[in-house]
Amino acid sequence: MNMIVSVSALSAAGVIPADASNPDAMLISQAKRLTSFMPEFLAVRERFNRIEQEYFAQRPARPQALLWQSLLHDGGIDGITVNDIRDEKTKTRARWCCVEDLAALRGPQGYWTFTGPEEMWEQAKWPAPAEQRHWWTLKRHERMEARAREIADAHEEHLRQDRAVEMAVGLEHAREEYGEASERGRELENIITETPAHTFAGIKAKAAALVTWLWEGDMEGGFDGVDDDMLRSIIRDLAVGHSTPTAPAAAEALPVPIAA
Repeated sequence: MNMIVSVSALSAAGVIPADASNPDAMLISQAKRLTSFMPEFLAVRERFNRIEQEYFAQRPARPQALLWQSLLHDGGIDGITVNDIRDEKTKTRARWCCVEDLAALRGPQGYWTFTGPEEMWEQAKWPAPAEQRHWWTLKRHERMEARAREIADAHEEHLRQDRAVEMAVGLEHAREEYGEASERGRELENIITETPAHTFAGIKAKAAALVTWLWEGDMEGGFDGVDDDMLRSIIRDLAVGHSTPTAPAAAEALPVPIAA
């Protein structure tokens, strides 16, 4: 297969800009792509935020069976942790059982007791390392296992209801769309950041990308969340400079720093 492609063909396809004589043609082209992409990105983000708010408004409440109950031996049940969670609807906080390992939760429950050699008690560790597992025996607890099944059933039913709301409002698709748009913008941002500017036109294009993409056009408040990589890239171009014989005009070329 002949893989030789002409420069004119690449230019026509939009892979490289038509003005190849400008040393910053590629940089300026990518900056324009980023700034022109911004309205599309904002629309995608606004749609995701709206759908996410719909999801939050309709999502099911946590079932009462998941409330932490110390009197029911919740602290000894394998496969769960306890988290202090604030409910945004009721504006209250409570301790909830959070499932970490559903298989363990549905497995045997009880208390581990040391049944190894008495002289090894002082060397015993818990959680037991592999070489000491045979020193410990699980004393199964019927009430704990019943409570574990209750937590597991409530957890799975809550996930099912929550998933149904996500599907109904289209949250998964909106999240994927927003993620893809964000990644597309970051890819262009990285290209612009990592491409040195040889002319003031290139630096201007890079600065325009910074203001449009990262600051969203906010010249006043943008500095509060300034992106270090992009700003560092612009400062590097101003401080270091790049000499090139193909610069469009002498006034456009950045000066080469004088060696110390």
